[in-house]
Amino acid sequence: MSFTITYDENLIEELSARFDLRQPNQEALSALVKRLDSGDYSPLEMLTLDLATGVGKTYILAAFIEYLNRQGARNIMVVTPGKVVQDKTIAHGSERYIDGFTQPPILVTPDNPQGFAMAESSRGIFSSEDSSMVFVFNVQQLFPPKDEGKSAATGQEAMRRKTWRWQEEYGSLMEHLRGLDDLVVIVD
Repeated sequence: MSFTITYDENLIEELSARFDLRQPNQEALSALVKRLDSGDYSPLEMLTLDLATGVGKTYILAAFIEYLNRQGARNIMVVTPGKVVQDKTIAHGSERYIDGFTQPPILVTPDNPQGFAMAESSRGIFSSEDSSMVFVFNVQQLFPPKDEGKSAATGQEAMRRKTWRWQEEYGSLMEHLRGLDDLVVIVD
């Protein structure tokens, strides 16, 4: 990791208000950031927020992405357990969208790799250079394709190929992700 996360109580308070975090969720966000700032945290160590369904993990996730952005970490990968959760996570404009970002993140998925190309070539036009780039994949999309030699695929296999294969319009998403030194991976 080429950046340092520092604990900023004022930023925690601001983001808690912007993202309408309940007190336990604010405490979870604060504990997470304090752990990252502790000095004895290894980037290879997995941290876990063990919270029940429906208590607001997605709100904590959104506030954490904004916190990371404000600390200079602008490349975040969110890994979901499957396509249904992935679709819910990227449903911008739906009634479930969580507002509060200073600059809305640029979302990149295998279904929308063009977001990656647009962001890389024209950040100043479509968004601020300060926007986070959030890569949202489900677990299955991270595995390499089963048969690289086949020219056609459907369903999940087609999504894997979009992630791993070099595309003329935007290159290879997976190679880009591998080359990032500030990528933060969050698993839902």
